Amino acid sequence: MDREELEEILVAHERWLNEDDTGRQADLQGACLVHMDLHGLWFEALDLQGARFDYSDLRGTGFHDCDLQRAKFIGADLRGSDFMGCNLTGVSFRDADLRGANFDQSAWPLDCGTVNVRVDDRIMAQLLNHVLALDHPLARELRAMKTVTRLSDMHADSKKMWDQ
Repeated sequence: MDREELEEILVAHERWLNEDDTGRQADLQGACLVHMDLHGLWFEALDLQGARFDYSDLRGTGFHDCDLQRAKFIGADLRGSDFMGCNLTGVSFRDADLRGANFDQSAWPLDCGTVNVRVDDRIMAQLLNHVLALDHPLARELRAMKTVTRLSDMHADSKKMWDQ
């Protein structure tokens, strides 16, 4: 599948989402979209379980309310991408560039699929604030460290979880 064919599928899917009779629900489960220029595309309410996006250019791409279980983004350029409301269970972002990406209302995968991922201060602060919100003695100790709280300040919305 090339970008043009994928764009046609996404347009038909959007029409289907808008209850247009000319639309068709996309089936991209297990799709092989590796080494492709897909920057700026919009994936919405799609089943992308097991899809492969390895080494693809996905800068500024939107994935909203998508099921991305077990999808692979190994070495992908995901700068500025948006994963709002996605199911990321078992996703691999190994060696991916996620600087500027948005993971609000999504769950960061806590497995080996996030090894060597490049993130920005915002994502780092968001992840740190989740750790600081835990009810654990070491979390309380971390909250007292100036370097830790300085970093957590970089994502004020998630800091509210523990700094009340």
